[in-house]
Amino acid sequence: MTAITLAAEIGSFARFRSSAQLMAYLGLVPREYSPAKALGGEA
Repeated sequence: MTAITLAAEIGSFARFRSSAQLMAYLGLVPREYSPAKALGGEA
């Protein structure tokens, strides 16, 4: 990925309050939400 492609995809970097938000947008920070009830476990 080149810098030009990244800049074109992101648009304005100012819309991200932190670098963590930018990384999450790019899919570089995996997050998982899995409550126990949804998995059939006890809450």
